[in-house]
Amino acid sequence: MLGIKHNQHTNLYARKCNMKKHLSALVLAVAMILSAISGVLAEDITTCTDSNGIVYQLSEDSSYLILKNAINTTGPLTVPSEIEYEGKLYTVKEIASKAFCGSTATTITLPSTLTYVGDMAFAYCPQLTKVSFGRSKVALGNRVFAGSPNLAGITNYSGVEKIGYGVFDGTEWLRTKSISTVDSAVYLGKVLVAYFGNASSFNISTSCTSIAPNAFNGNTTLTSIDLSNVKSVGSSAFEDCINLSSVTFGNSLVEIGSYAFDGCSSLGGEITLSDTCEKLGAFAFSKTSVETADLSKTKIESIGNGTFKNCDYLNSVILPESTKHIGNYSFQGDSFLSDINAQNVLTIGYDAFRDCSILSDKEYFENVESVLSGAFDGTIIYEDVNGSALVIGKTLYKTEETEINLAVADGVKSISPYAFYAAETAQLLALPTSLESIDEKAFISLSDGTIFVFTKNEQVYSDLESLTSGTIYVPEGNTIENENVSVGYITGITITKNPVKTEYTYNENFDPTGIEIEVNTVLNGKESSYNISQIGYEPSYTYNFSASPIVTVSYCGYETTVITSIKFTSVPGDVNRDKNVTSDDILLLRKYIAGLVSEKEVDLIASDIDGTIGVNSDDLLLLRKVVAGLVSLK
Repeated sequence: MLGIKHNQHTNLYARKCNMKKHLSALVLAVAMILSAISGVLAEDITTCTDSNGIVYQLSEDSSYLILKNAINTTGPLTVPSEIEYEGKLYTVKEIASKAFCGSTATTITLPSTLTYVGDMAFAYCPQLTKVSFGRSKVALGNRVFAGSPNLAGITNYSGVEKIGYGVFDGTEWLRTKSISTVDSAVYLGKVLVAYFGNASSFNISTSCTSIAPNAFNGNTTLTSIDLSNVKSVGSSAFEDCINLSSVTFGNSLVEIGSYAFDGCSSLGGEITLSDTCEKLGAFAFSKTSVETADLSKTKIESIGNGTFKNCDYLNSVILPESTKHIGNYSFQGDSFLSDINAQNVLTIGYDAFRDCSILSDKEYFENVESVLSGAFDGTIIYEDVNGSALVIGKTLYKTEETEINLAVADGVKSISPYAFYAAETAQLLALPTSLESIDEKAFISLSDGTIFVFTKNEQVYSDLESLTSGTIYVPEGNTIENENVSVGYITGITITKNPVKTEYTYNENFDPTGIEIEVNTVLNGKESSYNISQIGYEPSYTYNFSASPIVTVSYCGYETTVITSIKFTSVPGDVNRDKNVTSDDILLLRKYIAGLVSEKEVDLIASDIDGTIGVNSDDLLLLRKVVAGLVSLK
């Protein structure tokens, strides 16, 4: 049953909607029979229509109703606060976009339950003259009443907290307000809708918490404004206010919309935003003269596209830990930018720092996992390419080699668009186990090559499916679905040339100079190997010369060994290497056997007193006898 809490005619409406409900039930029954035959489940019916022809729809969580369509309504109308649907009362909380657009309704009374009115909900209603709100907290979308020329009366609007752009464009209400308001400012509830004055400084009402989009757009006389009580600054609110030089932000600011201060060329000095701020829109401060942007206390997670683009004097940006993304061209053209703490940033968009000509420190971006093309072109950082690979954070950003001979460092997670834009062939390219993604345009010019893919990441395999020729080697048990390339398998690594230095004492570090390694492969049943020692590979070496002459060489998940020789200069029993055998050695050896100290803190050769290869309690007992003078070591 569908009922409406509306007026004295509620029962009449309930009966009329009841018939619609029975009809819907009949339709549903037929649909269920048909779906049973076809094996397809019928969709739930989530809309209902009242006797005025107004369509309501359940919200996604089925907790309230949205007035969806009322374009056929005429005359005066009161939107109900509640509707009974299928035996349950639902609150009407929203009016959908274009719900009344073009209707011939004359007056509209909105319920106190309403929280949101969608874009153009009452736009182009030629006979609409009056709208009464329900005093509840409500937000209005874009152009809600635009193009309704006879709308002159707006009442009970004290609960309006936020509005979109152009809400009253072309209405009599805004025209009248623009010429009759005392201080040249038009308010709707807590929103400053528009300012028509020419004062250099303007005091916003203390009850105002929101500046509407375009409210001051293009004002050339305003030089300062206090936004201490404002929570929301709308899109383009102060755009092209070219003489605005001072803005005071308060501790309640939540968001600044896109283009809010774009083109405010006189706005300089430092901008500091409070810990309540959560959003900074695209181009919000573009083309300003801001020198320092302190966002450290905010909760901003993403710097929008072009937010600080072409800020000629910006030299320092302090980001909060919450910022993980920097958008496209966010700081493009900021030629004085030299300092930005981006250590928590993970992704950087197109041209984000392009032409930031003195930006030089890669360490600011040490944790970045994805960088899109052009982000660092025109910076000192980009000059580090110098014909080789430029890695920024965990991203291979670019190489200018025309022929690739490169082992991408382990730890790199992504390869940027156009990273190998100049490369036509890959004589030898090794991709590490850490790699997670390759942009589809990374190898845009590559026509042939040999690529070792050490990672087992399926996304990387998918990204390589666009290659049109060449040979790709992957770990055994994996494959790449690409008929245009030959796919072989990596079977291991082999040392083909030992290091120059092979003799060590217990406390020396291993020197890999001269060592050469080959990757072993098989392709179509034929074994082969490739020398990767000349392409900048970075293997790791594990050793402990106080215990063993063996060095383990690891590269991208594969291992081999080097056998060295060790000069045994140890004195038996001299566990702590102080050239004496005393009770201190007994104490240290006892701690080592108990697991209280690591093997790096003891001379394991000297500790193996009984010569049985291995250090245990027998060696400790013998050492006690040596120190006590009961036995001697020769």
